[in-house]
Amino acid sequence: MNFEIAPAGIDPSAWAGSAGDTPRVGDLWLLSWNRQTLGLALVARAAASFALVWPVALPSEPIFPPAMVVPDSPLGVSLAVWPTRETGVGNHLFHRRLGELVSERSILRTMQFIEGDPVEAPFALAEPNVDEGDFHAESDAMIDRWEAICLHLWPNPSPGQTQLSRSTMERVGAGIEELIEALGLTTPDAVAMMRGERLPDLGELETLALSLEVDPIDLITAPVSDSLLSSPKFKDELVDAALELAIDEATFRNLVQQDFALAARSDGDPSAQLRAAIARVREIGRA
Repeated sequence: MNFEIAPAGIDPSAWAGSAGDTPRVGDLWLLSWNRQTLGLALVARAAASFALVWPVALPSEPIFPPAMVVPDSPLGVSLAVWPTRETGVGNHLFHRRLGELVSERSILRTMQFIEGDPVEAPFALAEPNVDEGDFHAESDAMIDRWEAICLHLWPNPSPGQTQLSRSTMERVGAGIEELIEALGLTTPDAVAMMRGERLPDLGELETLALSLEVDPIDLITAPVSDSLLSSPKFKDELVDAALELAIDEATFRNLVQQDFALAARSDGDPSAQLRAAIARVREIGRA
């Protein structure tokens, strides 16, 4: 499955979908990372930074129990869904909204049916298109694939790539003086680290953590831009820029994070500031 080219039998305009702001219950989404399609998903429940989804398959993909069939879809074909394989997915993987697949009421009734409540299922069981002897292998493959999607994180805090946590520093009453004393930094370097312009490496984190008596991982947290950067509405811009600069999506996101740290302190619309940060990083990469 290629997110740029519509699968056989799917109208290209339907496959193009739209860049939705937030995953909403009942919507069908295409998931991707680093220009690789991960799969189709039906949003069953949505939270601030992630959504619980049901895996979805096109008619040309393996379909096996206990899939249910949604006969009408925004793609113009019937789709198989697996409500019993509900999986959490981070917002950073939601790429393209393909339209509303089912109503919120249908989601609720399906969940009630699965849980054994005396309600009629809104969807019939899907007709398998693989041999019965292959059901187990296909099921295991699906579980492995969606488990990997569930465990995919961005940002993934790591030394040398993540800003110092100002909230942790404030919580323990530490500031620039403590950075200078513990790490032997110059005042400009200490200021830069507090502002997120200089990223602490592993040795610095371990030394600082020992001095402040905290866990090293507590000293690196997600910058304020993360929830915004994870929004699907920026996905196309990030993916296209990473392709142009011949770097992976995670690297480009990390660079934008760092640039945004400066813009985020000024007044103005956060979305506009983030788009400006994307443009700056893109321009620097072209140079």
